[in-house]
Amino acid sequence: MWGYSVERRLIGVAFAATVAAVLPSTGAQAAGYGVGYDSVAATAVAGAGGGAAAGDASTAYFNPAAMMRLNRSQVSAGAHLVVPRIDFTNYGTRSRNGVLVPGNDGGDGGEDAAVPYIHGVWVVNPHTRLGLSINSPYGLVTSWDGGFVGRYNELTTALKTVNVNPSVAYQLSPQLSVGGGVSAVYGRARLSQGIDFGAALGLGDTTQDGSGEFGGTDISYGFNLGFLYQFTPATRVGVHYRSEVRFEFDGEAKFQVPAAARAALNGAGMPRAFTNGGGSTTLPLPEQLSASGFHQLNERWAVMGDVTWTRWSVFDELRFNFDEPQTSANVIATQWKNVFRYAAGATYEWSPKWQLRGGVHYDDSPVDTRFRGVGVPDSDRIGTAIGAGYKLSDRVSLDFAYQHLFFKDGNATQRNGANSRVMGQIEASADIVGVGLTWKF
Repeated sequence: MWGYSVERRLIGVAFAATVAAVLPSTGAQAAGYGVGYDSVAATAVAGAGGGAAAGDASTAYFNPAAMMRLNRSQVSAGAHLVVPRIDFTNYGTRSRNGVLVPGNDGGDGGEDAAVPYIHGVWVVNPHTRLGLSINSPYGLVTSWDGGFVGRYNELTTALKTVNVNPSVAYQLSPQLSVGGGVSAVYGRARLSQGIDFGAALGLGDTTQDGSGEFGGTDISYGFNLGFLYQFTPATRVGVHYRSEVRFEFDGEAKFQVPAAARAALNGAGMPRAFTNGGGSTTLPLPEQLSASGFHQLNERWAVMGDVTWTRWSVFDELRFNFDEPQTSANVIATQWKNVFRYAAGATYEWSPKWQLRGGVHYDDSPVDTRFRGVGVPDSDRIGTAIGAGYKLSDRVSLDFAYQHLFFKDGNATQRNGANSRVMGQIEASADIVGVGLTWKF
């Protein structure tokens, strides 16, 4: 009976903490584990007015109804380089038996990442447009040093998504257009953490560290709907809804177990504990509702704004199931909350070829301090942005953007499934540079 209980607890502990690492940790994205870099032109105005501005083909993603504002078929493509920095200051991280965990502060936990996108809009007739977006709306990459004091909570995290979103728009009246689409989203997760075999098995040896890793993939589906209303030739408002998409990750678990720990497991009658096998977990991409406004002040100036609500409360727990029949499901409470994002921006026509852009945004974090760990360092942030557009010709234009994110310092106090508690403070910031191109044909 003792052997059964320990095996179940140890395996559960390892994977509950490992899979928890899929939570936000790059410090360089929208709130939660959103990315939010789907258009260089939008990045330059801090994402303001995305559902109403309709400046290029990226509107197929932000609000398909606004595709009716585009009178020529076109393709917009580009990429962002995201350069985050995440620093952890240890305030007394302890293992499951209350002993201070030896180790370092993990170095820079952020990992640079390139985020590409491509959007297309095709004019079918005066009343109809077709669109297609391929982008990465959610994702993160984090990696801490191997001797990190918080290694029992998280070491490496990688979540990558690819969204394929065809859409259609129709003009109902001179003022009102509607649009919608469907999404097929591919997700891939790779997660790893350290395992304190010395404390878990009572070996009294702080060198008996092992590791666990999980990798899994899935494809899931959702939809989006939008409306655009033109109040005057200079003023329009867009509303856009994007449904929840839920990943069911099925994958493989791999372990590295020190020789002394393996001998102790065998001696306790648990030869199958921490052997490679299968597992699964569920991860939601939450639904969103946004309202955007655009107003042309005069021939040179335009202003825009955006408010986006995200239903992060759907992520109230992380549940991991094991293929091993003797292992019960393991649950970690996350208790995320619904949040709002606010953005304001402006553009200025400096010359017939140059358009200057700028904006600012504020993002609430869905993470409560009680649930923030080294795998969940998300916090409230302010973003400032500048950029420009340059017309090479009537058909081809280039876009440039730079954005900096200022994160509020946050305490990390989360316990993992093994009752190991990380204690410290996380400081984060990020720089984002984007270059894009639009071709009208």
